[in-house]
Formats: sequence, C-alpha cells, structure tokens
Amino acid sequence: ALWAWSPVAIYTPFMMGQNDIYATAFAVLSAYTASKAIQFTSQNQSKSSLWPTKWAVLTSILLGIGSTFKIYPLFLLPPLVLIIERRWWQQLILLCIGGSVLGLASLPFLTTPAYVNGVLLNPEGAKIFREIQIFGIDVAPFLLGYLILLGYLITDGNPSTHSPQMTWFTCSVVMALLFLWVPTPFYWLIWITPFLISVMDKAPKLSLAWVALQLAFALMLSSQHRELGVALPIHLAGIFNVPNLPTALAVTQPTLYQVFVTLLPAVNSLLVAALLLVLWYSAKALTQEHKPVKHSLKLQWWIGLPTAVMLLSLSVNLFFSRNLVSRNNWSSWQTQPLTAGDYVLQELGSERREITGVRLRLANTAPSAILKMCLYRDHSDIHREPLTCVSMNTAEQVENQVLYFVFDEPAFLEADNTPTVRIQVEDTNATITLPYTTLTDKSLQFNETRLNGSLDISTLSRFSIAQAFNNLVVENILKDTRLLAAIGIVTTLVVLFLGILVGEVSLPTSGSS
Repeated sequence: ALWAWSPVAIYTPFMMGQNDIYATAFAVLSAYTASKAIQFTSQNQSKSSLWPTKWAVLTSILLGIGSTFKIYPLFLLPPLVLIIERRWWQQLILLCIGGSVLGLASLPFLTTPAYVNGVLLNPEGAKIFREIQIFGIDVAPFLLGYLILLGYLITDGNPSTHSPQMTWFTCSVVMALLFLWVPTPFYWLIWITPFLISVMDKAPKLSLAWVALQLAFALMLSSQHRELGVALPIHLAGIFNVPNLPTALAVTQPTLYQVFVTLLPAVNSLLVAALLLVLWYSAKALTQEHKPVKHSLKLQWWIGLPTAVMLLSLSVNLFFSRNLVSRNNWSSWQTQPLTAGDYVLQELGSERREITGVRLRLANTAPSAILKMCLYRDHSDIHREPLTCVSMNTAEQVENQVLYFVFDEPAFLEADNTPTVRIQVEDTNATITLPYTTLTDKSLQFNETRLNGSLDISTLSRFSIAQAFNNLVVENILKDTRLLAAIGIVTTLVVLFLGILVGEVSLPTSGSS
C-alpha cells in the first residue's frame, strides 16, 4: 500500500512515463538477492569457496543491468559487495561482473558522441563531483559520505555476522547521501522510495520520513515547469497548455502568489528533513548489533494523504489557470526593437471564438516600461473603437520573459473575424525588443512596415473540461486497444493485491476448493 499510494510511484512511471522504474526495479531486486546471499553465507559458514555465491553473482548482474537504464545502481555495487562476500578476490570478481555488464552494453555505442556525452559524461551524473568547502578545502560531499560508508564496511569485520536486513539499510544510506548532496530532478525520488518502504518494518519511525518525502514530492509538482505538472498531457490534449501554479497566481492572484513563494522553502525543507531521517536511522541500524528486527505494520489512514495532496495541488493549479490556456510557438526568432511611439499590429489565430487575453513573450526590455495592447475584431477595424485594451508593466514578466494581458471580461468574436492586436510602447525612455518570425503567413506590421510573420504571441482562452476529456480520453485512450488491455490487467492486479492486503480477499490454498 505504501508503494501503490505513493505519489512518486504514480507520477514518474505512469503519468510522466520515465524509464526510472526499470533501474529502480533492478536495484531493489539486487538488494533482495544480496540479503539472500548473506543468509546463504551465514547458513553455510563451514563451507569454504574460492568463488562468490550464486546469489552474490546474481546481485552484481542485476545491478549491471539496472545501470544500463540509469547509472546509479552501480553506486550500490561496492557497498553491497563488501557486505555479501568475505575475501577480497571474491569482491573483485563481483565488481568486475557488475561493471562488465554495463561495459558490454556500451560497446556498440562508444563511438557515438550522443551516447558518450549524453550518458557516460551526462552533466546530471557529473554533479556527484559537485564541491563545497570544508575547513577551506574543496570537497565533494557525496563522495566523502560514500567513502566513509565504504571505509566502515571494510573495517566492519566478518560478513558472516551480518543480518540480511543490512543490505536494505546500506542502500538507503547511499540513496539518502545521493539526494542530500547531488542536485537531481525531483522525479528521481522514485529511486529511494522502495528502499525507504523496505526498512520501515525494521525502523517504524521512518514512516514519518515516508510521509514527509511523499508530501514534499506532491507539493513540488505544482512549482515545476508547467509541462511537468498540470500541463503534462499537453501533447495529447493542447487544452492543458496552462501555466504552472506560481505563474497562474502571479497573474491572477498576486497576494496569494506572495504567500506561495514565502511557503515554498518549507517544501524543500520537508524533503531535506525526510532524507536526513532516512540517513540517520539507516546509518544507526548499520552501526548497531546486527540482529533481525521486525515490527508489525498496519494499514493507516495517512497512506493515501500524499496522493490526495498531489491531486488537490494539480486541481488548484487548473482552477487558477483556467482562463490562461495558450499555445506554444516553436520558431527561429529574429528580434525587433520598439521605442516610445512605436507600435506593432499582429494578426492572431484563434481556434476558439472566446478570447480571455493575450500571452506575449519579450526578448528584452530596459528599463521596465508600460505596454498597451488593444484587441480588434479585424485588421480593418484598427481605426475604430477596440474591443478591449490592457496595459501591463514589463516588470510583471513571468516564466521566461512572458507577459499575460488578461481581459476583465472575455472578448467574443464571430466566425469570420480575424482578431488583431495593436501593441504600443507608452514610456518615453524605454526600449522593448520583441522576438518575431517570418515563417508564418499571418500579417505583421512594425509601424508602417508590413510583412508576413508573427510575434511569439498567443491568444488565451478558457479551460474546457469537456474538450479536455474528449481529447485525452475519447480521442487517445479509448482508441488504443493495447493500452486499454494493459489498464484492465493492471487494475485487476492492483485491486486483487489491495484486497488481499486488507484481508477482504483471500487466495485459495493448496487442496481447497
């Protein structure tokens, strides 16, 4: 239940579609086989062997396979090897086995720059060498903690005295060190989640760490790039192209935005607190006498709380951005400066007849200035009264130099209208630089100069639940028979698993009808 109702486990593999689940599965399986190796060694202490046990070899192979998806399982290889085998040559054999799996998988791609630069020399992976100063010396904190752990395991004595549960605590220490000291994407937290769950029945106080980590993840989701949060389905349903919660609040509710920004550091602190708890209790378990300890865990109401918070956070995001649906423009941009008195006429494209505002990206502005934008039904109406006008200070830019001109009331257009906006600089000492492209057939006019092109501009419209459901479910999910079959199978298994877990369903035992 801790895994099934984890926001990390729901979001990263199923909602986002990241392949981290594969590396995580192999890492967890290797911790299990390592615990079996310790158990096998302790039961066969009288038998001396020059070669590692089959369980130890399997552990190295699994970590090697996991590292072909993400490199991090290799960080678990040295500490686990030190735990499960006694002799240095056995440990060396296991290290070579794990490393050779990744090496063999890499051979066909070693001459490919994309593989070398994007995988072996991945900038995200290189962050393990990130340094801080300790006593005036530049030190990589993750590597320092990692070497301390290896040093302790090397001097820990006879591996035959180890408990099988030691493998889980060791992996938890490595993962906690990684996330505490290395800047990582938030969705990588799926790596540590199963290890945290695996040690909770040995250290029940870590349930607090599970709740804190999952809540932090759920709350962080709304402050990430919008396509990692509420706009995640954008490539299946463009109606979801809305800003993330901080941007939506900055545009529509400035006071709430200030509250949100003030409280945001508390979310990061919650995550750090969870990781410190994992590190503390896991390290404490490693240094204590290795006696198997297990506590009885019961299903608790708070297990579903973080997932509820995640869904509530996304819903709140959608509520505050409900009038800010836009589109993305991908072009090679040129730039055009505007000074006081200059104006731009831009023909807009709109699939919807209701316009709630306009989204405009700037290239540069110095100093801040006032931009006035007026909306007309058609290019021929620019000498008549506009439908609406909005003035914005360029200091109110959000999300990568974007200004949102939100109308007090939506503007309604006829089917044959070609909406056009007039943008003018109202400050006398300011220079505004606008990006534009000539790769469209829309009408663009800088003062008296006309050309075919477009600013980085988009109309805003309302979010429609009916359209979102139609795009996302009817036109995509319901038309994919393989996906529907997979959903049915997974749903059946999950329901069966949870039913057994709470004692409402029991599987027939051998000999029963």
